[in-house]
Amino acid sequence: MVFPIRRISALGFFILFSGCCIAQKNITIPDSLSAHSDMRKVKLGSQGPGKMWKMSFGDYTVFSSKKGWTAGGARSNFFNTKTESKTTDKFSFLLTNKLNDTARVNAANNILIKTLQEIEIIPGFSWGENELLLKSRNFSAYININHDTSETWALLMHVARVHDSTATYEAFNTNGARRIFI
Repeated sequence: MVFPIRRISALGFFILFSGCCIAQKNITIPDSLSAHSDMRKVKLGSQGPGKMWKMSFGDYTVFSSKKGWTAGGARSNFFNTKTESKTTDKFSFLLTNKLNDTARVNAANNILIKTLQEIEIIPGFSWGENELLLKSRNFSAYININHDTSETWALLMHVARVHDSTATYEAFNTNGARRIFI
């Protein structure tokens, strides 16, 4: 299946933008992708309360946006030696081009952190240790192009770090019939 360039550009923009949401510092772009793409300068505009930054690149512009409330909570045991915190950020935006094509994006970023904390028995003497048990980030976005509900794409990204191990990354784009691994 071949996508028109406007769909690839909108999805490509969102894949790169979502990488920033997951706080990945370097994004490696494979040679096969860069050989079939055009470099665009990103222009940042203003940001209002409850909105994302206005930005544009090439023929594409973030036309409107909305940031939801950050929701979350934390809990721990009686001595605060075992903690768990959850945070969810939701946002949406409308990406348009000069041909009036639109990509409506609804996204959520979910973070879960579980830790062990040492407890100080007397000054200078502690019991237990400080340890990261789990840090998990799940990012999901649903992308609808030109109000065509039969053509909704999902971008799903998962980053997990267990104990002191190296983080694992999984990400793919799908429309139910096709899956593109990132």
